[in-house]
Amino acid sequence: MEERLGGALRLEWLHRNMDVAPEPIPEKFKHLENGHSMDSRITRFEPPKLLAFQWGKRVEALSEVIIELSEQDGQVHLTLTHAGLPSRGDLLGISGGWHAHLDVLVEHLNGRTATGFWARNAELTAAYDQRIPHDS
Repeated sequence: MEERLGGALRLEWLHRNMDVAPEPIPEKFKHLENGHSMDSRITRFEPPKLLAFQWGKRVEALSEVIIELSEQDGQVHLTLTHAGLPSRGDLLGISGGWHAHLDVLVEHLNGRTATGFWARNAELTAAYDQRIPHDS
C-alpha cells in the first residue's frame, strides 16, 4: 500500500494460508481456491489509528471500509465499518466474511487456531440474513 491519502492499496486473500482448522471449500467459493485480490484507493489515512479505503470493482457498487484502532482497558480495540454498500445482497454477501475474518484474527492474536473459516462464514451469513432487514 502507498501510505498516503489517495494512495493505492491492494488486498489479497488466500484462505488456505490462514491459521484455521482445515476444511473443504464450499462449491460456491471454489473460484477463490487459488486466491483473490482487489485493487483499491485509500480514502482516509491517519496512522496509527485509522485507515479507510474504497471497496469494490463495480463502479455502481463502490463502498468504503473504515478500520479504526483505539485503546480500551489497556488493549487494542479494532472497529471495522463497511459503509455505503448499495444493496441488501451486497451487505449480506460481505458481512459474514468480514466477521469470520476478524474471528480468525482474534484467535491468531491469542495464539489459537480458529475453527474452519468457511463453516463460520456460512453460520454468520445465515445469522446476518436474519438480522438485516429485507429491501422494501
